[in-house]
Amino acid sequence: MAEVKENSRAEIEVAGTRREVSLQLLAEVEVGDWVLVNLGFVVTKIGEDEARKIMHLYQEIAEANN
Repeated sequence: MAEVKENSRAEIEVAGTRREVSLQLLAEVEVGDWVLVNLGFVVTKIGEDEARKIMHLYQEIAEANN
């Protein structure tokens, strides 16, 4: 989590790109938390190791599609 904003919004960073997401489903997050986002909503907090594994898998998928 890069920044928590007003109105149940936050800014996250994914692969160097910042995106605004909703905290309406999970408001108990802080800057520095790793989160899983689906359709623009933060759905759960995850550990850093799990987050890195997920990012690695997405990168493999992207490379396989090129």
